[in-house]
Amino acid sequence: MCYELQGECCVASSRVFVQEGIYDKFVEKAAEKARNRVVGDPFQSGVEQGPQARNLSLLGFLHLLDNTVKIRYSETINAFRS
Repeated sequence: MCYELQGECCVASSRVFVQEGIYDKFVEKAAEKARNRVVGDPFQSGVEQGPQARNLSLLGFLHLLDNTVKIRYSETINAFRS
């Protein structure tokens, strides 16, 4: 068996931890970067992301996105209830 990296490095992260004090600014900048991301033919100059290779990859991404929105909504509602 090969035990390379043992969890010290993750190349496919699905979460990011952001300090509460900079959360809003982080979300603003991340959303701006996502809106400006160039998607298209990966062989063309300037393209940052090609198409999702498989439908399963796309569905997995959409699930993570949906889950993130639900968690953030829940945290926001709970903060107002406190």
